[in-house]
Amino acid sequence: EDRHCGWILTEAPLLRLALIQLDEKNYYFLKSHHHLLLDAWSGAIILEEMKGFYRALRRRQNWIYSQPRPYRDYITWLKSQDLSLAESFWRKKLAGFVNPTPLPGRESVSTHKKVTRFIKHQIAFSGETTRALRSIAQRWCITLSTVFQGVWALLLSFWSGQDDVVFGMTVSGRPADLIGVENMVGLFINALPVRVQVKPELPLEEWLRQLHHQINQLQKYEYSPPVQVQGWSEIPRGTPLFETLVTFNS
Repeated sequence: EDRHCGWILTEAPLLRLALIQLDEKNYYFLKSHHHLLLDAWSGAIILEEMKGFYRALRRRQNWIYSQPRPYRDYITWLKSQDLSLAESFWRKKLAGFVNPTPLPGRESVSTHKKVTRFIKHQIAFSGETTRALRSIAQRWCITLSTVFQGVWALLLSFWSGQDDVVFGMTVSGRPADLIGVENMVGLFINALPVRVQVKPELPLEEWLRQLHHQINQLQKYEYSPPVQVQGWSEIPRGTPLFETLVTFNS
């Protein structure tokens, strides 16, 4: 029922809490919020604060915690960024890319088409496979996320028959030069395009290192508004720049 309530963005609050009693001793605590309010990182911060208050309440103690830096400081930082630098970077990075990379057997998705059906697939790696992947990443001085992004690029290339592919990457959006940003609460998360040229002539190690370097460059422009990045590309308005999104959590 709560899921179907939805949200009216002009009416506060965009967060609901419900405590549901299941039986004499067990309860279910439900927190719902709109993504405009919080990202997952911020949700974890709030949960830790709630746990701290709860422990203090049970012990009949006062709990004093340090106030995080306000979200408005991030907005101020965001407004101070030079979008012309971001525009130059994205125009160069996306030049010549004119057709979004599709999933196999799937029509290109229009921004006006409503998706009504979802299919979920889950794959669990063994501990041995996970350790092997981590070992590769450490040996080649790249991140494990780069390995998975490389795998996804190869799969998209194989499925689409294209050696030049673009997919989306979820980034934290928290600028390293903003002091205290790791404890700030709000919406920082962003989704940006990753363009990958698949080069079978290159050894896998060298190709993944190039991808790792490219992603490090991209993270300098995490603040880029996705709508404007779309406008700086050669993909027509109304057509998604990318149809798949990779989110990696370690």
